[in-house]
Amino acid sequence: MPKKKPTIIFLDDKECSNFILDSKLILNNFNVVMVNDGKKALDKIFETKPDLVVSDVVIPGSDIFNVMKKMKNNPETKNIPVMAFTTLCTLDDKREVLKSGACDYLLKHECSPKSLVDKIKKRLKK
Repeated sequence: MPKKKPTIIFLDDKECSNFILDSKLILNNFNVVMVNDGKKALDKIFETKPDLVVSDVVIPGSDIFNVMKKMKNNPETKNIPVMAFTTLCTLDDKREVLKSGACDYLLKHECSPKSLVDKIKKRLKK
């Protein structure tokens, strides 16, 4: 029986980066659900119960803090890891996001599509 593809919800409102990353993730055998606002993301998270969520910190209609809070309050989604993927680069931003429950904090300008895929693979092996 073939192994189930891990499902990733990718939450970002930047269409260009979404297209590039979606292609890279699909080529690496991930099932990818792209969403561009917090409400849609929560609907998809509760519907699909993904293996991982990758989210920008600031998103239309919400933010990563609200998404993580709602996920943590739901027994079916509370253990799904969330990786922050953002342009916010202050140490305070990073501390706040990690303290709120994100498993990783990646800066968009420092993270190539290949390194993002590698970090996702590593996270899903844990």
